[in-house]
Amino acid sequence: DLHSFPTRRSSDLEPGVAALQRAADQGSLRAMLNIGNIYGEGTLVEKDRLKACQFYAQGADRFEKMDRFHPAARLIAEAFRLAARCHAEGLPAAGWPRNLKAAADMYFHAGVILGDPVGLYELAKVYLNGEGIMRNPTIAIKHLEESARKGHPPAQALLGSMMWDGKVMKKRPAAGLALLILGKERTSAEDRAWIFALYDDAIITASKDLEQDAITLAEQWKSVHGDPATNALQTVATASGEEGVPPPSRSPLRQLKGIDINQAKGADSFGSLPTGAVVPPSAPPSEGR
Repeated sequence: DLHSFPTRRSSDLEPGVAALQRAADQGSLRAMLNIGNIYGEGTLVEKDRLKACQFYAQGADRFEKMDRFHPAARLIAEAFRLAARCHAEGLPAAGWPRNLKAAADMYFHAGVILGDPVGLYELAKVYLNGEGIMRNPTIAIKHLEESARKGHPPAQALLGSMMWDGKVMKKRPAAGLALLILGKERTSAEDRAWIFALYDDAIITASKDLEQDAITLAEQWKSVHGDPATNALQTVATASGEEGVPPPSRSPLRQLKGIDINQAKGADSFGSLPTGAVVPPSAPPSEGR
């Protein structure tokens, strides 16, 4: 069984790691993720990617029946995402074969079942590349749209690049540049290089009028959707039954003129992605911790 392994004796571990091990044994999801990251990064203990993946999978398995309204939905989604990456990369030498279908299923669970923006983004890339599931740019755009609405900068940037480029979906330069601006403003260090490269490629050919239109659209977007952290709190409050908190928009990109999503181009016209040869890389295993 790939998801079970012998428990190390507490005396063999650093005190902090031993405490996490005990908490994980007792069913703490946060402990499973933390100790998995410790093994994955090689901090405090010898680096062991297999054990890291086993802890992530253990967390996903234990909380598989929980939905997006569970108080720990964010952590559960993280467990599914990290386990999905383990399946996508594989550890053949350690007895963990590469399984793209399993990775796609776990990204689906994180993104669609648990409503995780990073999971939606990763699932969209799976559909764009056709890894483990049939390639489908229309479904990919749908998931990118939802992830972008939730404020995930890589999703905003990738979707914006696709709108700017016009190879996968209808070309909308102002809206695409607006989304690139939004993605660029809040990008993490891990995604900074490729997002800035996409933005630079677009802005260098944009006219002053087009740039101003894009800036206006970006400001309109922020006025409608506000801060992503605030949106997340509103979603939790709504799920808890609190009154006076408006539910999140179900079709946000269509609310702003210029930033709307039409059906993706047909399969025959699906060419190279606007980001080059491949879709941007997945987040590192410790992402979201």
